[in-house]
Amino acid sequence: TKAQVMVGFSESNEYKVKQAQNTDVAVAYAYLLGRAPTEPEASSWVSRQKAGTSHATLLGELLDGAEYRQRIAG
Repeated sequence: TKAQVMVGFSESNEYKVKQAQNTDVAVAYAYLLGRAPTEPEASSWVSRQKAGTSHATLLGELLDGAEYRQRIAG
């Protein structure tokens, strides 16, 4: 059925890996900056993560950024 095909896609290992990276960036931006990432920000994060940039490095860049400092300062 159509439902079984959809479940097959959504439960595939490839889809889960892709969604994990998208979830990483969405959670980081929501938690640290209080907003969703733009498409270019999300694409850059995922591309860099796939290229081997560590999660800690990516998070550190957000923490060191002016937008985070401004958010924390109020």
